[in-house]
Amino acid sequence: MPSSPLSVSPASSAVKSTAVVVCLLAPGLARAQDAGSLLAQATVLERAGQYQAAAARYRAVLQSDSANVAALLGLERVYQPLDRLDSLIPAIRAALARDPANGVAHALELRTWLALGHTDSMAAAPPPLAAW
Repeated sequence: MPSSPLSVSPASSAVKSTAVVVCLLAPGLARAQDAGSLLAQATVLERAGQYQAAAARYRAVLQSDSANVAALLGLERVYQPLDRLDSLIPAIRAALARDPANGVAHALELRTWLALGHTDSMAAAPPPLAAW
């Protein structure tokens, strides 16, 4: 029996399903590629001693993923020579707000308070959820 123009073959149905999945995932994949590209650029800039430019790339990653561990640690590294470690605290708080059990963010918070000489803030910092 000839197929009508309105009939859908299994192959075209699979292609349409794949296209729908790709369209739904594309924004997330693009963000992941952007984050990867920004992190790579930040690393190159950091190694070249261009700490301000590297910090801008790390902050851009954190705008779309506030708990990105690589960006948080990168920001810590570049803020030290810029004498801007205090600027790291809002990024750490955003990471912990998104993921309260983020052990790296908790450790980074304690290291940052210690480096800034704020031992009182270290004592006030909440422990990771695993410790509760």
